[in-house]
Order: sequence, then structure tokens, then C-alpha cells
Amino acid sequence: MTGQCGLGETATLPIILHNQSALVRVTVNDRAAYLALDTGATTTTFNRDAAAVLGLQPMAGAGIEYMALHGTGQASRATIDAMRLGAWTLTDLAVAVVAESVADGVLGLDILSRYDVDVNLPQLEVVLHRGSLCPAETPDMAGERLELPTRRLGQRKGAAGARPFYLVVPVSLNGAASIAILDTGAAAGSLVSAAFAAKAGVQGASDQPAVQANSFGSIVSLAQRRFAALMVGRERFENVLLLVSEDPAWPVPFVLGYDYFIHHRVWFSFTSDRIFVSKVPSPVAR
Repeated sequence: MTGQCGLGETATLPIILHNQSALVRVTVNDRAAYLALDTGATTTTFNRDAAAVLGLQPMAGAGIEYMALHGTGQASRATIDAMRLGAWTLTDLAVAVVAESVADGVLGLDILSRYDVDVNLPQLEVVLHRGSLCPAETPDMAGERLELPTRRLGQRKGAAGARPFYLVVPVSLNGAASIAILDTGAAAGSLVSAAFAAKAGVQGASDQPAVQANSFGSIVSLAQRRFAALMVGRERFENVLLLVSEDPAWPVPFVLGYDYFIHHRVWFSFTSDRIFVSKVPSPVAR
């Protein structure tokens, strides 16, 4: 809608929480599949087993590179004529097929960035909104609502051949400034690169064991380290335990993951490059 704004119809998706992954149900070729909601993934993917069950045929010679916690990998391309997502049917979708994944695959930014996405993990629900927030408009969220300073990282929307983009927010760790993505797919928790952790200054070695994270079938060991203070917007967290990756493949030094989403409702306005959060003091989901 050129020159117009305002939110339109919605699709509500219940969240199934499995090992801290937020799964949503989709339907392809009259068969159900469960995808991890992943605002840190650029591409919607299905694993090979799920693709076979759903009748997806990887295209020979049509490879695509994907980014994961353990580095980058190669996937095959496939097309979907129609996929049911809540009350909506999306048509003519290009997806990737990987060897292994969480659940049947992930629902990534190539689809999510078309909408405003209201992620309410504490209430086990995500709502997709068509349309766009008007400049003076804020979303309807219960409790104290905070807009985070946000900018786009990646190619411009509408550019020929443009890849999906990230919305990044400023953070401060022990006073050291950086940017972060809010990643619903970071099931193990919030992560920081080893280089930025060193810059910020680790408060001390953690007595917590390393965390084993599953990244597209590869097991990655992540150390846990404690930091004095983390600022996200105007919200301050003290004595913070974070995961540290020695060789991160993601495009920013910091990722806010499951441990952030379980205490916050997060509204991604991908259509207007804005993010709003509302703190939830007593989360339902565990």
C-alpha cells in the first residue's frame, strides 16, 4: 500500500515450547510440519527427512549457503506451491533443505520480515500482522512498553535480489557498546562473541558447566561467563550469565536469545524498522 500505513489482518500461531525452541505448526501438501520460529535465520529451511515426507524436491545444482552457530553450511533449494500458516496460505515460496535441523526446520526472516511479528513467548503465542505501523503509532501491548532504538542491518527492502535483513538494537556490556539481534532461535540463551567478551571484561570464571547447543545437527560447546552489567534499551541486568562463542558466524557480536524472550513480549515491526518490548514479570512458559 504505497503511501499508506496501518495494520491489517492477522494470523495467530500457538507456540509449542520444546527444549526452549519455539515451534509453530505449518501445513505443506496437506501434511503438518513443525518449524522453529527463528528471527536470527535469514532463510526458511526444512531438514531432509521432513522435506521427503512433505514431498519437497531439492533442485539439483541450486545450492544456497546458510549461517549457523558452528559456521556456514550448504543447503539445497526447493520450492513450495502453497504453505498454510495459521489462517493464511502463502504461495510460491523458495526454501532451503538442510541435512539436519531443530524439529522439521526453521521459519526464518525471508517470510517473517514481510510482516509485523508479535512474539509473546511467555503466553505461548506469536501473531503476524499484515500492513505497517504508522510513524506515530505504537502496538497494543499490556504493561510498560518500551521502544528500542533500531536500525536495519542488511540490504534494503525491495532491492533486486535483496536478502532478508536483521533489525539490530544497541546494547552495552560492562559499559562496552555494541549491537545485538533479538533471536528467537537462540534456544541455548543469549550469546556474546569471545572478542567482545574480552573487550567488555569478564567479571569472573563461571562455576557453571559449558552448554552443549545443537546447531543444524552439529553440537557446539559454549562456555558460560558472568558479567557485571548488561543494558538493553533502558533496562539494566546485573550479574549476567552469558554464553561465549569462540568463533561466531553470526553478523553481530551479541545475540539476545531464549533467556530474554521468556521474560519479554517482543514486537518486531519489520515493515517500519521498529522494535517494541514489554517486560513480563511472571512468565507462563518454562
